Amino acid sequence: MKPWKPTENNNNFNSLTSKLILLFTILILSATGSFAQSYLIPVDAPNNRYPITFTDIDQRTLILEFDRTVTAPGTSTGWTITVGGVPVVMAGNPSAVGNFLRITLPSSITYANRNSVMVSYNGTGGLTLTGGLNPIISNVQAVNNYIAVASDFTNGLYGELPPRDICARVEDVDVEFQLTLSKRYRNSIHYAHPRIWVQWEFPNGDPRSVGTYFTEVGGAGSGSYQVVQSYNGYPDNTINCTWDISMYPYLWNTGTLQPNLQVTQNRVIITIPNYKRDNGTPVPGTGDLGLDPPVDDIRTLFCVGDDIVAFTFTDATVFDCQVEVCTICLWYSCREWDTKCFY
Repeated sequence: MKPWKPTENNNNFNSLTSKLILLFTILILSATGSFAQSYLIPVDAPNNRYPITFTDIDQRTLILEFDRTVTAPGTSTGWTITVGGVPVVMAGNPSAVGNFLRITLPSSITYANRNSVMVSYNGTGGLTLTGGLNPIISNVQAVNNYIAVASDFTNGLYGELPPRDICARVEDVDVEFQLTLSKRYRNSIHYAHPRIWVQWEFPNGDPRSVGTYFTEVGGAGSGSYQVVQSYNGYPDNTINCTWDISMYPYLWNTGTLQPNLQVTQNRVIITIPNYKRDNGTPVPGTGDLGLDPPVDDIRTLFCVGDDIVAFTFTDATVFDCQVEVCTICLWYSCREWDTKCFY
């Protein structure tokens, strides 16, 4: 018996079979790849684009951006959303406009959970895209990529703190500024710690204090901030006996896509006095009135029932005003007009 040898027909048959198997394999892989494709836009960090974001002021709305139009938003069926590892059920059904799908959560995303919001969809809720595509989403992280604007800053208390001493050269001035940041910016991946800008002799550019960070006083993620700044002292002001201090918050050199932001619409101007108390230090600030004759002097003692005739006294009081910008005329019954400066 002769050994079997492949013929030309056999070779053609084997070649066709191999091609059919390869084609079938490609079709299966293509179908599998299509089924696994989410159709969400890819992450484009340099341009601040992410497939699932939450930047609303209440931090409750997830926005999913697809690479094609949403033709049917579907229902809440098939979705799995976890916040901080805990499953949450969306409030109502999704809604759609163009390439965007909106999902509302039952409560706000907190600061602690801002980086742990995960979204999955198994395709059973009726969500479809252009061409009848049924997207599948597997554990995609939602991102807060919000960029701050001036309206995200809300001032709290601010003003001059009680000084340790008020004197001709105003010394040891402390000022305080409180503010509140919006929740959506506090949760943002582009968050930068706010700083305080103080112009101590406003509107002059200098001296000034720049770069001090606010302290978050309400706990991490609260958005409540406070800062206290100190200034060693002011020289004599011969213009109006006061000094103006200007303060406002700002963001600077954040290292993220958040641009530098000077929140001048939240500027506050504090006016502080530039004078010395009559009983302050150093001398001669005694606070005593310079009357002659003084109280309890023998010349001021009279017997009960006696008439007091032609009694006069003089006032030599020197008030410790920095400059005489106020003039109050005092009338004493037996004296001419006298002028003194009061604060």
